Amino acid sequence: YKKKYSGLYCVGCEEYYKENDLIDGLCPEHKVAPELIEEENYFFKLSNYQEKIKELIEKDEVKIIPQSRKNEILSFVNSGLQDFCISRTSERAKGWGIDVPGDETQKMWVWFDALSNYINALGYGSDDESKFLEFWLTVDGQKMSKSLSNVINPYDLVEKYGCDAVRYFLLREIPALGDGDFTFEKLEKRYNSDLAGGIGNLLSRTLTMINKKNIIFNRI
Repeated sequence: YKKKYSGLYCVGCEEYYKENDLIDGLCPEHKVAPELIEEENYFFKLSNYQEKIKELIEKDEVKIIPQSRKNEILSFVNSGLQDFCISRTSERAKGWGIDVPGDETQKMWVWFDALSNYINALGYGSDDESKFLEFWLTVDGQKMSKSLSNVINPYDLVEKYGCDAVRYFLLREIPALGDGDFTFEKLEKRYNSDLAGGIGNLLSRTLTMINKKNIIFNRI
């Protein structure tokens, strides 16, 4: 449905925020004050589906893992689902994006359109066993974003530290079922203490002992 809406809008996030979502009046991601914008947009009536969504999750018909994430989502649903804006005016979108069917004055909100494309590309709906996990890899506690200029290029890391060192850090520091955070300080700490000081030191001592004892290993 379509209605006039007034809200605090962050251009970097392409998202509206409530006042209690802000930190000292600033966007929590981009640390800038959002703009107060009033316009007419289309909304998705998510509130109509609250009980059905809750039932599907509780019965594991929509399975969410790990359990901590399931509890988090259920808590969010129980707090009351709100209808949300799914379009932007073509003028504010500067003509970029997909038209709302039948209304050339409106463009689909990029994340409403893009997320459905992601899960469809992964085969959502093709079978009953499909599962999708989404976790954040942050940088120094902040989401990676081009607008924040904090995107980490993995090729640069490999060139400086080596492929095995980067692999070790990711396996050691980033949880398999949860958000992870990257900083150069953490990487260099693991590089120096674990790889050089721990594994590297063990290997050095072992090889030194083998040479001193003139130990010969038979090739199998």
